[in-house]
Amino acid sequence: MQFNLKLIVKTFYFRYDFFSDCMRVFCRPFNRVIAMNKGEQVNQDEEGSSETNERVDTAFSALRRAILDRALEPGARLPADSIGVGFGMSRTLAREALLRLERIGLVEMRPKRGAIVACPSISEAYDIFDARQVLENRCIEHVIRRWNSEIEAQLEDHVKKEETTARFGDVGASTHLAEDFHIKLGHLSGNQVLAKFIEETVSRSSLILALYGGPHQTDCSVSEHRMILNALKSGDQSAAQNLMNGHISALQSRAVVDEPPAEKLRLEQIIGRYVTSSTG
Repeated sequence: MQFNLKLIVKTFYFRYDFFSDCMRVFCRPFNRVIAMNKGEQVNQDEEGSSETNERVDTAFSALRRAILDRALEPGARLPADSIGVGFGMSRTLAREALLRLERIGLVEMRPKRGAIVACPSISEAYDIFDARQVLENRCIEHVIRRWNSEIEAQLEDHVKKEETTARFGDVGASTHLAEDFHIKLGHLSGNQVLAKFIEETVSRSSLILALYGGPHQTDCSVSEHRMILNALKSGDQSAAQNLMNGHISALQSRAVVDEPPAEKLRLEQIIGRYVTSSTG
């Protein structure tokens, strides 16, 4: 298989990892001083605690789901102050959650203007789906090389959950499980860099589908995932890759312009709805 290096470089730019983490640690004392000057209450033990990490995780998960559910529209402003109030945490921790969302392509952090929900173009949508085919084909190679009874059991359990959820007609849960199938495959590849890129492209393509996608039957993805799993079980790498390519092409074909939703909610209302579902 030939790899489009230019496409991968264009799609992914390394905005994470070591440098980002070092700068965050270096700037912590200055962030505290700035927060105190603004009148914010700063808990000296706040950063690094397990409770703090859980709060950031909760905000990250809730905002991610709100974006992918299209409750937060592309281009919507995400003020750190409002998010901090909504989740009961400081502005600094709210910004941490937003930075994590930026790393998976769901949020754009604009200098001096704050964060907004990412608004990918149709051109970027095609690039994302092209990149997914490259990445997920390589992922299949790794998974087949590492294949064992534990990997088979994990994927079988996941696809069975997809099938059960689809039978009950729970579109939201089916969509979440469909996304997680690809993310799980990435982690089972054993290559965490590859897994990180797959998680980013899955999140960004989910945003694209939420923005441009028309209605489709949830059982389409379930049946396609079942066929991919069967090919993996038989060790047929070529068949699994061909099925994955067809599956991603089918997802791309669903990216058609759709009418925006009529209901418009304030950020505070959306946070209230999703923080409850995340902690429930």
